[in-house]
Amino acid sequence: MANSSIPVHKDELRNELFQIHPISALEKFAEKSHRDDYYVFVIQKNGRFIFEIDFVEIELKGPSAGFVLPGQVHNYLNHQSCDGLIIFISPELVPRQCLDIFDIYYNIRSIELENNDSVFKLISVLEETLIKKGNPGHVALTNSLLASFVQLISAKIIEASESLVHINNRKYNHFINFKTLVKERLIERKQVKQYASSLNISAVYLNQLCKQLTGFSASHWINQEVLMEAKRLLYYTELDVKQVGFKLGFDDYAYFSRFFKKHVGETATEFRFKNCALSNHRYEKDYNQKITPINFA
Repeated sequence: MANSSIPVHKDELRNELFQIHPISALEKFAEKSHRDDYYVFVIQKNGRFIFEIDFVEIELKGPSAGFVLPGQVHNYLNHQSCDGLIIFISPELVPRQCLDIFDIYYNIRSIELENNDSVFKLISVLEETLIKKGNPGHVALTNSLLASFVQLISAKIIEASESLVHINNRKYNHFINFKTLVKERLIERKQVKQYASSLNISAVYLNQLCKQLTGFSASHWINQEVLMEAKRLLYYTELDVKQVGFKLGFDDYAYFSRFFKKHVGETATEFRFKNCALSNHRYEKDYNQKITPINFA
């Protein structure tokens, strides 16, 4: 049967809000390209780790961190003598402000760390806490440490972006709610006025605040979300171009084709042919290599 959809890992953290594994256990999770409904953090002390997010290759070298957001299509490609952890965290444990920061700076997928970075120190405390299961307040303390870890990563993302996020500003909150709606409704809604109506603001005002905060109009953010999903389906599935268009809510195949070429600069077919050979088989995976256990002390 043709591959017509991108696998989604759902409810894997249903009975626990997080999982922590050494990178040496990566073989358990090294399946074909897929989405998760939770956050994935790769925290590396040493080595070289390569993974792919939405057909962009990310390489971690030495002390560094990489992260995958819920819904992003990703695949673990290769790792060489990596010391580190892979951490799965439910959105329930991620502070709201961090959710917003990850959403705004979704284009930043990795950050460099220092050898003695506070991230490693915090993880060492977390590991010590996990050993003492059953102690009074253990769950609350663990969840607090994980939330602090996520906050620390999000702060480093802002530093890497050389930008300043104004949290709790009314325009900022409208923008975040707008982007959330776009992700949820992109198939049936393509017009700015539809989202503005849901937010109880005018389309003109929505465009103004988007431009003020990001430099781009509201329609730009709608189009980018649609185009990203179109590229994912073209890259990771075997749906033909017409089927991709229908799946994204375009009843007119010709209009979808014109829309894609206008914004990407090439046809959907050209995009697929150019990228299909790059999708899943560029690296030989050796998950039996000997890896030194993690030690952040």
